[in-house]
Amino acid sequence: MPRLSIIVCTHNPNLTNLDRTLAALQAQDLAVEQWELIVIDNASALPLAPRIDLQWHRQARVCREETLGLIHARLHGMRVASGELIVFVDDDNLLASDYLSKTVAIADTRPWLGAWGATIRGEFASKPPDWIQPYLYGLAVREIMRERWQNLPAPSSAVPAGAGMTLRRSVCHRYLDVCNTDPRRLKLGRSGQALSSGEDVDIALTATDLGLGFGIFPELRLTHLIPANRLEIGYVSRLMESIEQSHHLLLYLRDASYRPPGHFGEDLLIRWRMRHMSPERRLIERSIARGRRNALRAIKELARTP
Repeated sequence: MPRLSIIVCTHNPNLTNLDRTLAALQAQDLAVEQWELIVIDNASALPLAPRIDLQWHRQARVCREETLGLIHARLHGMRVASGELIVFVDDDNLLASDYLSKTVAIADTRPWLGAWGATIRGEFASKPPDWIQPYLYGLAVREIMRERWQNLPAPSSAVPAGAGMTLRRSVCHRYLDVCNTDPRRLKLGRSGQALSSGEDVDIALTATDLGLGFGIFPELRLTHLIPANRLEIGYVSRLMESIEQSHHLLLYLRDASYRPPGHFGEDLLIRWRMRHMSPERRLIERSIARGRRNALRAIKELARTP
């Protein structure tokens, strides 16, 4: 049985980026006998298996998931993985060559952690505009200087991004059970053009349901390949709105008494702060506020559903 299962989820991928992702995996300093590679083809228009070369890895395979959505692809990967550690790698991620070996070291030296992730550097196809800096976390770009971890069941700066996230098998089993018993959790994930991304946080917080913690570590390093269109104001606005909405929905699904903050005084404060922002940031902040309002409406609807 392999020690790790590496799961690469992809839908209609940019093959150049995917080849770079696979090349970075091939360059890992951890012996291939210790890990398996599972590529989840998530309903790509053209089947992926004939278009990529995995012959370099004897424990590699492509699995097809017909239900569109990253969360469905990840659940498929969790079900078929055989390793005691599951590592999610996006199809535009380049792992540092020591990523897997250091992941194993963290697992061995910190048995109280159930989920952990990396510092993520962006490789941008074009120069990022100045206004985007406060929102780079939405593009899974986060460079950290020291390790952080916690075992409280609440989102924080210690929550790992989905890109490069490692889970213990017990956390995967619990998350699979949660999604089976509460299918509303499936609405937190991305599907097609929808940009919701709450499942990353939901998966990490699942570790705390087992009495384990989650964290991020600077020694785990990966590069995120970011195309030019993801630096455009329209994309970033939609992304931040979706992140805000899924954030509040997640908190409600984990605690039915939760309601998003929002009152007249807070709205006035937001408007006052926006006076000093660039036009692009004002647009994004309005999108974030809209995401919060959308979440409140969705929560009210869910609360009425028996």
